Amino acid sequence: MVCFIGGQGPASSAQGQGRTLNVLHNSEFPATTFALLEIHVNNGSNPSGPSTRTVPLVIDSLFDMLVMKMAPVYASKKIKIESKGPRFELGDFVVKLGSVVMAQNFKGVLVEVKLLHLLVYFPCFFQFTRIHS
Repeated sequence: MVCFIGGQGPASSAQGQGRTLNVLHNSEFPATTFALLEIHVNNGSNPSGPSTRTVPLVIDSLFDMLVMKMAPVYASKKIKIESKGPRFELGDFVVKLGSVVMAQNFKGVLVEVKLLHLLVYFPCFFQFTRIHS
């Protein structure tokens, strides 16, 4: 299990908005890029402060090239967080253990537990009839 996170810093605009794009890569899905786009809106009429809207994205791996082309819009911070470790299968469960490293500094341990087979029974509305010939 290897996961990379590349942070794209907020780019301010005249309306008081900022955007943060967090890009994630997972070695179990090499052709897919995962991203979280956070839109920060500083609304002066909102007394509770700025609001944030988060948009999750699941995209093709070519998205990285698009992000490079969008360099004027997003200021890259290039924060790399990596998690490496073994993967175990125990019955219907997958357990992944990983040590989390940021800029070559150990930050913690990641434990992921996933249930592989969840049985859901759906009623069958089809009737099978036998055709006599």
